Amino acid sequence: MSNKNTNMYLDAKTSFLEPTVNQYGGHMVMTNVKKATRVKYVNIDTRFADDYSKTGYYTFTFPEKQTNIKGIRIVTVETPVSFYNFSSSLGNNSFQIRYNGAIYPIDISNGVYNTASTLVSQINSQIQRDSQNVLSNISISTTADQQRTIITNSSSNNYTINFNTDFSGNTDNNNLSSKLGRALGFKTPSYSFNSSTPLTSESSINLNTVRYLYLVVDEFSSGFTNSFICPLQHSLLSKKILGRIALDNTRFPYGSVQISNTFNAFLSSDIRHYNGLVDIQKIQVQLVNEYGIPIDLNGQDFSFLLEMTYE
Repeated sequence: MSNKNTNMYLDAKTSFLEPTVNQYGGHMVMTNVKKATRVKYVNIDTRFADDYSKTGYYTFTFPEKQTNIKGIRIVTVETPVSFYNFSSSLGNNSFQIRYNGAIYPIDISNGVYNTASTLVSQINSQIQRDSQNVLSNISISTTADQQRTIITNSSSNNYTINFNTDFSGNTDNNNLSSKLGRALGFKTPSYSFNSSTPLTSESSINLNTVRYLYLVVDEFSSGFTNSFICPLQHSLLSKKILGRIALDNTRFPYGSVQISNTFNAFLSSDIRHYNGLVDIQKIQVQLVNEYGIPIDLNGQDFSFLLEMTYE
């Protein structure tokens, strides 16, 4: 190797990938030239969405196409704490009681239940609404410390309670941990009980039924690897998850707005890098809970700041 070539690669004054200029005949050619990476911020507010689907997707079309995008991430999210902890949309406000082959659905009202006694009282009121008085012998209470649930039967009847069904009778064993029974502390799909065997829940009562949220962002692009792997019992959540929001019910109770970012540790955001440069003009966003169920904000809107790096 000549001294000229040695100096080209080993000279301490020359960076390996810095721009270089070489002359080829009458032409000067510059190599190793890259555009500087710049950043822009896009404010996404569901109040200004083009459309909203029944599956919880908000669609946005940008007035101008965002070109030469290298990657995106979420900077901050503003989420109204306007969702119920027990509701039909979450699938955790009902169960069934069986007696002599007949089915008696129990369905509590959608709402926010802040104490175990309030929740148990609502369930009892629904049980006692049985017009045939078949369930009048059943009552639900809590232990003295309100940590566990007790179901008693004052008759000689044999009942079966199913926590793995909804109000319509559909069975779902895949998401048993999201059902009302699990919130009451029961870990098994169904139980049989009579007067000699009152039921006591295996675990404590959990009123924080929504612990965290995922922000799904679909920008209709491919060629990237998602950093979020979110396994359920028999499946994975959406591959388009871009951020995870940890909820704090103490600091942000029902009716407040939780502000989440990486500085307060409530937000974890993937940096979605693309294999090449992409153009983005349309996106769909969705807010789901830990089970992938679209969260019902009761008509309220959420917003977030999307950071785009581009050349």
